[in-house]
Amino acid sequence: MKIDSNQSGVIEKTELMEVYRKKNPEMNEQHIEAIFKNIDTDNSGKIDFTEFLVVAEKQEELLQKEHLERAFAFFNTVLNN
Repeated sequence: MKIDSNQSGVIEKTELMEVYRKKNPEMNEQHIEAIFKNIDTDNSGKIDFTEFLVVAEKQEELLQKEHLERAFAFFNTVLNN
């Protein structure tokens, strides 16, 4: 699924809303607006490549932290048994 449906090089709020509605129909517009505002750090009304990369990097960090926490919990359990 393409997010940048009009191929403008940025993600507009309407494009993000369309994607979220298809993937998560139960998500309301206010929640999507909050996500958009959080990502659109320069308040341009569009998510540019740099803003997208920052979010992707944060997501990667969160996933790595989650994997490390799971691994630690697993080894901690094994070592304590």
